[in-house]
Amino acid sequence: MRTDDRDRGEPRADWQYMASADWNDLDLVRGRLAAGADPNGPLHPSGYGTPLSEAAGSGSPEVVATLAALVRDVDADNGEGQTALWAAVCGRRAENAAALLAAGADAWRPIAGDWSPGRLALLSPLASHFEHLPGAVPPPAEERAAAAEADRFRGMLGDVDAEGLGIAFVAGIDEDETIRRLGASPERCPVLDLDDPPFPFCEPDEDEEEDDYLDPDDFCDLRFVGVTGVEGGCVVSQPWGFLPANHTVLGRLSAGTVAYGLYLNPKSGAQGMVARDGTLDHDWGLDIHPIEVGYLEPGGGNVLLRFLYSSCYAGDAVGYGCAYTGLRISDRRAVTGPFRRWVQVPGWDEDGPAQR
Repeated sequence: MRTDDRDRGEPRADWQYMASADWNDLDLVRGRLAAGADPNGPLHPSGYGTPLSEAAGSGSPEVVATLAALVRDVDADNGEGQTALWAAVCGRRAENAAALLAAGADAWRPIAGDWSPGRLALLSPLASHFEHLPGAVPPPAEERAAAAEADRFRGMLGDVDAEGLGIAFVAGIDEDETIRRLGASPERCPVLDLDDPPFPFCEPDEDEEEDDYLDPDDFCDLRFVGVTGVEGGCVVSQPWGFLPANHTVLGRLSAGTVAYGLYLNPKSGAQGMVARDGTLDHDWGLDIHPIEVGYLEPGGGNVLLRFLYSSCYAGDAVGYGCAYTGLRISDRRAVTGPFRRWVQVPGWDEDGPAQR
């Protein structure tokens, strides 16, 4: 047994060694309180976090209600500019949000730009707890449309197994232009029959000659990407590699427009980046949820999208990139394959950028 596994279950006068799941254990929390742990104190010796904020985002409503009854300020800053109610809303914890509202939490306190916990909640399944509160303003049509699109996208791609996927969303260009920006010739990248796609999306028929289908070895490396035009732009996909999210490739794709690259790294999670007109704008992991205010764009401009696409599912990470660039995918094959066209990217070999 690790030291922290043993220590967190023992009565302590602090909040060290508390795992996320421990905030569901009312007896454990009461034991810490009885031993002298401060409900108002920092979660960590460094001053980061508060017990109430942590419980609000990952614990039980009973623990939240217990702590809320003891703290001096139910809207205390957790050290990162956030309140417990913000954590509950971003964690989709409806009962925790209700407990905090009952304790007097401020639903309309701005946290990120003009965004408050209540404003986010009105665009989520938590809306019923907030829509009748004094000060509630119905969301405008464009925000409701964004929420509806997130629900639609999740229904289409929420179950996708996309580990290892590299994908880029490029606004405002078609397949031919995308292929040219990748350094290839559109004439050499024909549109394929999606009802009879090449490997790896099907096996050849027994009566087909070897030359009648594409060799599997031609695709399962980093030289090849799939290209599919969609409403608003184009999607570049690679089910087994990071090429679409490569800085150089993304920069070329973004000339005169915006492109979002995403690599669902099997080892470290989702890694997303934005390029505008050939220049990398910012680079961060998409496992960052909207409660991480320090990682939001200036003014909180991407708060709504990060909230709407903030689950741990791969489909939400893909949906965020799609929404960020204004693309609309109506067929999941643009992400999962088979793709309309295959492109061999010059300058790359089976392992990555060719050595020059």
